[in-house]
Amino acid sequence: MMAFHMANFTYITTLILPSVLSIGYGVTFITYTLGFCRFTLYMSFVLDILSPTCLVLASIDRILVTSPNALTRQRSTCHLAYWSIICATLFWMLCHSHSLVLMYVIQVGSNIFTCYTQSSIYLVVIGYYSLVKSILIPSLLASLGLLAIRNIRSLTRNRVVPDGFIVGIGNNRGFQLIHSKDRQLDRNDDNDLQFVTVLANIRAYIFGINLTISNDSNNYVLLTEDNMNDVNVKYIHNTEDMANIIDDECCCIDISEL
Repeated sequence: MMAFHMANFTYITTLILPSVLSIGYGVTFITYTLGFCRFTLYMSFVLDILSPTCLVLASIDRILVTSPNALTRQRSTCHLAYWSIICATLFWMLCHSHSLVLMYVIQVGSNIFTCYTQSSIYLVVIGYYSLVKSILIPSLLASLGLLAIRNIRSLTRNRVVPDGFIVGIGNNRGFQLIHSKDRQLDRNDDNDLQFVTVLANIRAYIFGINLTISNDSNNYVLLTEDNMNDVNVKYIHNTEDMANIIDDECCCIDISEL
């Protein structure tokens, strides 16, 4: 969960804080340079998926901790958590490197610039990617949370000795000790806590999805209005050119008749 909070804090400082300064105080520095524009959107893509990835990894770790099998519980280690977070971070950084190339500073009005893409195909791909992500991540969180709750209930049903005892379980490699702390998650309050955690994670992620969709919609509206203005300007210029041509032809006809 420490990685989850760090990812959220970095996301706030790199994307939400510049947006607040731009909209509320008129201080815009994202579009000053092309490099800063691409880096900001790159970090927003990476951190937007890295935060729910940390939640998924934490849910998987909760499943390992609440497993009825003692050997499975022993796989939940800090070493595995560190390597999982590092590998997931590197994977998403490589997957979203496209934003370092395909993003540009686009002028949408008089002294108004935005950091967006000029490729319609890339925009469609990003749209489908956001749709799949918004469906897949909450589904994974809900499924993993339900599996953890099932493990906790199975521990409650299979409890043989009260808390505070040490039980020896024999296997081919000797005896494995299970202390009372391995059964600290089998209380009724943990069921409610797990359920509330799943709902809170899904609610927070859906809020982030709505924020992303609203930002994309605003950028699309700005680009659409800019395109309509260009079309209107071109239509006016073409109309004026046609009027000048007609006037010239009329003048030529009058002169020839004279």
